Amino acid sequence: MNIIAELKKNISPELVKIVANQISEDPQKTKIALESLMSVLLGSFMKRSSTEMGATSILNIINQEKYDGSLTKSLLENAKQDDIVKIGQRGSTLFSLLTPDKKSIIISTVSSFSKIRNSSAVTLLGIGTPLVLDGIGKTINNSEKTATALISLLADQKEHLISETKPELLEKTIEILGIKEFLENSNIQPTNSSKKPSIKISDYEDDTSGNGFGGIPIKNILIGVISLLALIGVSYWYFSKPTESPIIEPTEEAVEMPIDSLKNTIDTLASGSAVLEDSSQGTQIIAKPIETAPAPKAPVINLGLTAGGTADQLASYLADTSAVKGKMFSYGNLEFDLASTNLSQSSDAKINELVKVLIKFPNAQIKISGYVGKTADSLKARSLSFKRANAIKLVLASKGINMVRLDAEGRGRSTGIPRIDFKVVKR
Repeated sequence: MNIIAELKKNISPELVKIVANQISEDPQKTKIALESLMSVLLGSFMKRSSTEMGATSILNIINQEKYDGSLTKSLLENAKQDDIVKIGQRGSTLFSLLTPDKKSIIISTVSSFSKIRNSSAVTLLGIGTPLVLDGIGKTINNSEKTATALISLLADQKEHLISETKPELLEKTIEILGIKEFLENSNIQPTNSSKKPSIKISDYEDDTSGNGFGGIPIKNILIGVISLLALIGVSYWYFSKPTESPIIEPTEEAVEMPIDSLKNTIDTLASGSAVLEDSSQGTQIIAKPIETAPAPKAPVINLGLTAGGTADQLASYLADTSAVKGKMFSYGNLEFDLASTNLSQSSDAKINELVKVLIKFPNAQIKISGYVGKTADSLKARSLSFKRANAIKLVLASKGINMVRLDAEGRGRSTGIPRIDFKVVKR
């Protein structure tokens, strides 16, 4: 079965219309982006399933989420924006569980190929992930649901991936996913860990072709074993040899002190600095307190930020390497024009402070979540909250912050006042 062809066929005009409206993109570009994602995502999961452990991870999610084709069917029959938003949020989490290291590069590739914004590609990645997993689940549903069966199924999709993907996108997909060898190998066979390999006597023999045990020459194995034994022996000798304590010889300047006097001296020293008298000599001994290392000071960030403001708190948090990751910072005072996505002039200073912090900490990645007033209509609230979060993302990008470091989402109505939350995804 050609999974990619089926996935593309399920991208209905109604689905494209709803998604395009959600991300504020041209419908034709949105369709191209969704179709390209089907190929890139399937290629990503093919790469992930090249090992039994990876295939098991994918299969577990398919079973847990009950992806058997019913999700796609429900969207074809009655696509709703609220449902698509929920699917996208869940899909973003699932993709991060399966292939987190590929997220940024896939987003960049799809946005570049389809000429859409990076923030839009982030949303589409979340929507596309469950759809692809649902297509895989539907295909494997009537066969044996094992990791081995999934490996075979996805290995059979190689030719379809090549034929269904546009050449320029295919070339980039192969590059970013590292699947060139996977696609060129026409003899991929799933591994079955339940079968133990038989070992022949000849497997242990060295020969001129370099074959030995497991394909490694026996002489190389012997050299490695001897080297390991020698290392263990040296380590044992070093750590077991006795250490000699230095012998302190008495000097002429040593003074004998009675037991009671010595006890008083120890007690006095323990309490801090003091002046001790040696009754036998009538002299004074000044005892200094033991100096302790000063407690580490909190890092000082001098960026000219408003003291105690949200940007100042964010900077202190990013500078503190011991702080727990994933903290949320709320901007309740970022103001927009009424029922619009235009930031008011009073918010310029706050945005500029945020830019300073993100430039100071170039590894930080931020998720921007928008909330609007609780009186707004549910669908309009979701759309407006996303557009406002995305507007802030675009402003930050225009001031030099890489869009790959920024993510935007609309959370709809707020239980309190409208606000923008900034969550630190990566420090």
